[in-house]
Amino acid sequence: MAVIITNLANPAQAALFDKAFALYEHMFPAHERHGYETLVAGLNRNTTRSDVQTLWLVETGDDGVVLGALAAYLAPGGEDADRLVTMAYMFVSPLARGKGLARQLERDLIAHVNAKRILIVCDIEDPSKMIIAGVTKAEYDEAVALYDITPFERLVFWRDRMGYRGTDFPYTLLVNRPGAEPTSVLSLHVRLIDNGADRVPEKVSAITLREAAAFINCECPYADIPASHRDHPALAAMWSWPDSNTHARVSPGLASEFDSIKDHWK
Repeated sequence: MAVIITNLANPAQAALFDKAFALYEHMFPAHERHGYETLVAGLNRNTTRSDVQTLWLVETGDDGVVLGALAAYLAPGGEDADRLVTMAYMFVSPLARGKGLARQLERDLIAHVNAKRILIVCDIEDPSKMIIAGVTKAEYDEAVALYDITPFERLVFWRDRMGYRGTDFPYTLLVNRPGAEPTSVLSLHVRLIDNGADRVPEKVSAITLREAAAFINCECPYADIPASHRDHPALAAMWSWPDSNTHARVSPGLASEFDSIKDHWK
């Protein structure tokens, strides 16, 4: 059972968070990770807000070494579920892969939330959007070398093994790097846990997905996002989308729906 971190005033939780952050810093490239102070601020927000909770679930070995962790934000789910869970990060040490640790971390998360209907949202690289964005073979090969996994292999993991499905919400990620342009090569994926069972919804509220996007982009609820993010032209479609479209469609398909473009970068 993973240890749940919600309160850094607790010395044991603070020490474990520091260990988890060290692995997080090692696993994610600089442009994809938030800084230590930003993540600490998110956890410290738990002492001032009751509507949103930030938490980390951390799994360690018998020797106390961190094997993997999951960071998430919990908020009211609105029309889509009792609770909205935005999964910001999940990472497993190379030494602990292939043992079902990712699934166990998610099971522990679901058990902690303990609601009848839970909508989990995360962002995943979308090969079709990568093609539209003009990702070159050199850029593709560089990303594969950096992560040691192809976008197609990642889709197999998240869709076929973990049960997530893509949405047509116009998601854009503001890259965490000075001067970097936002990227639209990821899609928001969802998983609905309904009374303990997986169910693929036909559609999801765009407002719910906008809230999830705010957590991923800004580590805070949409109502609290900075003006620079709210007014950013590249993010305008994402922030305003609910004004013209009330729901996003959810794909029922597995990773195999991308088979036709697997050879695009070969």
